[in-house]
Amino acid sequence: MTAARRFAATWGREPRASLLDKEQRKIALAEPAFRETLRRRVRSPERFAALMTGRPFYIAEDRPCRLCGSSRKRPRDHTCYDCILGKNQTDWARMQAGLRPPAERSLAGHRDSLARQKREKAGESLSRTWETAKVQ
Repeated sequence: MTAARRFAATWGREPRASLLDKEQRKIALAEPAFRETLRRRVRSPERFAALMTGRPFYIAEDRPCRLCGSSRKRPRDHTCYDCILGKNQTDWARMQAGLRPPAERSLAGHRDSLARQKREKAGESLSRTWETAKVQ
């Protein structure tokens, strides 16, 4: 039985370098053989080190981003860290305000949000009240 099949049988996952995630990190921290196999499959030592330490990005100076020129990459999938932060900036602001991004809201929820914004612009003061239900 090959090492990859043994890992798949034991952990339900094979060490794949194309998309690194928290599950692979957890397994690699628990089993040295999995970590070594994964390390051999990951081309960049900086990427592997960032994954194992839990850092959100690593520096890949040999491969700068073609859009912004940054050399900070995500260990998960090699995407540009700065571009991801820029794209999601409006979503982060909405989530900090307690609103869901538009793509995650239903049509009724979106219409309700638009109606609330319209009333606020008209000068109406809105306060949210949440009803609680008692389950027996």
